[in-house]
Amino acid sequence: MKNKIDLRIHFGETSVLNENPFYLDLKNDRLYFIYLFGDTGSGKSIFNNIGIYGYLISNNQPEDLGITFIDLTRVDYQELESSGYFVQTPILKTEEGLEYLEMIATKGNIYNKPLFIHIEECNIFVQYPERSIKAINSILDIAEEESIFIVYSSSRNVPVLFENKLSKLINRVDIKVVFRTTSLEDSLKLLGNDSALKLDKPGEKIVCFKNMQIHCNPLLIVN
Repeated sequence: MKNKIDLRIHFGETSVLNENPFYLDLKNDRLYFIYLFGDTGSGKSIFNNIGIYGYLISNNQPEDLGITFIDLTRVDYQELESSGYFVQTPILKTEEGLEYLEMIATKGNIYNKPLFIHIEECNIFVQYPERSIKAINSILDIAEEESIFIVYSSSRNVPVLFENKLSKLINRVDIKVVFRTTSLEDSLKLLGNDSALKLDKPGEKIVCFKNMQIHCNPLLIVN
């Protein structure tokens, strides 16, 4: 009997829903593109490793779920490398990351199980804006049919890209998770107000989806 695949992710404890655990089911809610933004040290990596991948790994078997890390910081993938869920050796070079995205855009999900592609930092968009955005748009076009999920995490905003090509891609994001930022300009662009500047605890975040915002407390870690 095939294992039941659980594609929920855990966002933490909400501060507007009586501090209840807050989850979203990516597949059932048709959420295929997640964008994480916030300053270095604001809690993005902890959220990735616990709320997204930690939760997915704890509720699924390696034969039911695949992860590819395009990690241009060469740091974040290390927490998950030994998990057994990677379908591809972590990609640490921008050009190789681009080639991988273009391969998936052309061939689709070649792994026969839900695939999570994690892109860490914006280098790929800076060096190859046209090709990278085209590849991701093509992947998003087939994401529901092919069960492909993209997680893009960045601490850096690139104004020229944001105002032009990248802004159109960000408009396709299904969930924005905004952590603390020091830039009012970034906060206004991502949230339409300055609420992100009021997040002062590492791990606090604002989750935006379906035209709704939920303020989440840091993930609770129980030893």
